[in-house]
Amino acid sequence: MTATFGSTGTAASGTAAHSTAASSTVANGTVANGTAASGTVASAAAQPIQSLLDDVVAGQRLSAADAVRLLESRELAAIGRAADTVTRRLHPEPFRTYNIDRNINYTNVCTAVCDFCAFYRGPKSPEGYVLDRDVLLEKIAETVAIGGDQILMQGGLHPTLTLEWYEELLRDIKGRFPQVNIHGFSPPEIHHFTKVSKRPLREVLE
Repeated sequence: MTATFGSTGTAASGTAAHSTAASSTVANGTVANGTAASGTVASAAAQPIQSLLDDVVAGQRLSAADAVRLLESRELAAIGRAADTVTRRLHPEPFRTYNIDRNINYTNVCTAVCDFCAFYRGPKSPEGYVLDRDVLLEKIAETVAIGGDQILMQGGLHPTLTLEWYEELLRDIKGRFPQVNIHGFSPPEIHHFTKVSKRPLREVLE
């Protein structure tokens, strides 16, 4: 069982910063299509990333082009510091929010064979498993019983589970626990769904 903090950074004092709003401010929420004259940071290839972040911290809005520059810059630490600064200005109160969720590994059978993973088992391994639906739903019920409102679905790239199996799984969860947010299916899993189902990505996502 995990309590996942709603943050992407850690404050200098050691308190988790609620940087969701700040991340939106820096990378998403303040992206504008306007011009510098309307308060948007002027896009200039020569402007250093830190200078761009200083402008954002000062309250200026990002242009779409500069938002892309930030995303491509890989200056994660600098962006995080700027996001934290904006967060602390917008939310000076001395507390941060969190939610209670649970990681549920619905299968450990995987064909990816990642070198760093000690979790997966091959399709023919006697240690491979797929959670029975009742067991999986009971894990969610246990989470809800202690105030949880989200589950993180993680699993291996199972070679035989069909797209319809996953759709039925989601229907069963939402049918019994409509209040629970499902945080599930990583990009590799989604890509795997397209291969197993032999359907295009857009159709799988729909």
